[in-house]
Amino acid sequence: MLASACYFWCVTTGLGCAIRAQSSLTKIKRSGPIEGFCRRCRLSRGRGPIRERTQQLCPTIHLLPHDSTGGSEEDGGGGGGGMVMWVFGYGSLVWNPGFAYDARLVGFVRDYRRVFYQGSTDHRGTPEFPGRTVTLEHQPGSTCWGVAYKISKEQDKETALEYLEVREKQYDEKVYLDLYTDSSPKTPVIQNMMVYLATTNKEANQNYLGPAPLEEMAKQIYLAEGPTGPNKEYLFKLEDALNKIGVADQHVQDLADAVRKYSDDMLSH
Repeated sequence: MLASACYFWCVTTGLGCAIRAQSSLTKIKRSGPIEGFCRRCRLSRGRGPIRERTQQLCPTIHLLPHDSTGGSEEDGGGGGGGMVMWVFGYGSLVWNPGFAYDARLVGFVRDYRRVFYQGSTDHRGTPEFPGRTVTLEHQPGSTCWGVAYKISKEQDKETALEYLEVREKQYDEKVYLDLYTDSSPKTPVIQNMMVYLATTNKEANQNYLGPAPLEEMAKQIYLAEGPTGPNKEYLFKLEDALNKIGVADQHVQDLADAVRKYSDDMLSH
């Protein structure tokens, strides 16, 4: 374990910041997830608790070297002594991030696949009839393509996190993964990106739906509608957004084709 020569990448109440290990962390609960208070956050946001997951799902170390401040888009550092924040989108964030960013990079994460297993009761469905949206399922050897967004300015990071915590509130975990690209398929070009995902833990994630027969999922997506719009619109926009970045996702394509077939069958009766 790296000590004071490292930074913890933390997310507090709407504020992402870099805190110096040991010297800036005034309280750490050693058993389980890291919990504590960041002096910088306490000054600017009040005594917001820092809650970070350990590496149960993520193979990437969550500590960034202290000298990782070169400002390169290929690492987790940023110029001027600050930390660059990267957010990975694999669903609606691909076509509609909703926050200010400095750069956008197409790439993939390893050992995860995109699946329509998360129920949506706040965007693309209702509690009475939930829609289906994508999450990441851990599967060794798989890859999931998406878009990474670079956010450099402190105000932009704070605003983005506050926005994402509301938008992604039904996704019960944040993990930190590496990004690979066509030009660098074996060496990550970005380390420790923040990724929202929905787990299979029904106690923490009551909206998890899990797998179902293709026709059943297609019918649910065709019929569901929520405050953000029809569930099928989400599916078709994701299909189109992936096509535009040159990504063929068989799961997404099969579902989109099944929804179109269901629509045609409904119209023919």
